[in-house]
Formats: sequence, structure tokens, C-alpha cells
Amino acid sequence: MKASQTIPREIQLDQLLSTLMQIAIENGGAEKCALILEKAGDFVIEAIWQKADCPKGTSGQIEASVLQSIPVQSIQEIPITLIDHVARTQETWIAEDAMAETILAADPYILKQQPKSVFCTPICNQGKLIGILYLENRLNAGAFTSDRL
Repeated sequence: MKASQTIPREIQLDQLLSTLMQIAIENGGAEKCALILEKAGDFVIEAIWQKADCPKGTSGQIEASVLQSIPVQSIQEIPITLIDHVARTQETWIAEDAMAETILAADPYILKQQPKSVFCTPICNQGKLIGILYLENRLNAGAFTSDRL
């Protein structure tokens, strides 16, 4: 509801993306969010948002990085294995404990960052895959559930 109310108020794409991703982080229980879009048959990262590290007991600021259509394969900020899987199957994927998932066992990003919870969903328009939304929480297992989808 909050997202649908925001869209008419935002005119600039960068500001719209930033606002929508901030809503996704706040309402989804995520610490990191990436927006991947399909362009000319390839998937590119348009933006990554993440909560800044902060002392315990305080709320972190959200750092936004609006990127210039960087190919997914050339960046190490998200699990490429999972992005490829969701792009291929066009199914939402939720991991309550990302390190225990077989599909992610050898992904370099997962091995290095060790997020606890991962959520990845296709964005479709009229049955055609146009993008992917990726959320992660490094601190809490089970942060994303199918009930909150």
C-alpha cells in the first residue's frame, strides 16, 4: 500500500527506485536490497541499497548505490548462482538459512558474506521476466517467510 502511494509522488526514476527500495528494506526486514533488470537480453544491476553498519541499539542509515546498468556477472555484491536460478525458473526463492542451502553452497558471495536469510523474486510484466528483486539479512535466520511475501 505504501509503495503504491509513493509512485505517483515520485517523478525522477532514481528517487523512485531509492524510495521503493527503502520501503522494501524497512518492511521486508532486510539489510540489503538489489534491483536487477533485464536489458537487451542480459541482466544488469541498476541499484543496491543496504543498511550502514551502526552501533548496537541504533538504527542504521540506508546507503544507496544507483549503478549504471552493471552486468550481473561482473559484480560481487550479490549471489550470482541464485540470480541465475531465479531468472531461469522464474520462481520466488526464500532461504531461512542461506548457508545450509545446496544451491548456494559453492556461491562465492554466500561463502564470503554468509548471509543468514535470503529472498529473491522475479519481477514479471504480462508473463515476461523484466527483473529480479534480491533481499538479504545477515543477522537473522528466518527473516523472510512465505507469509510475508
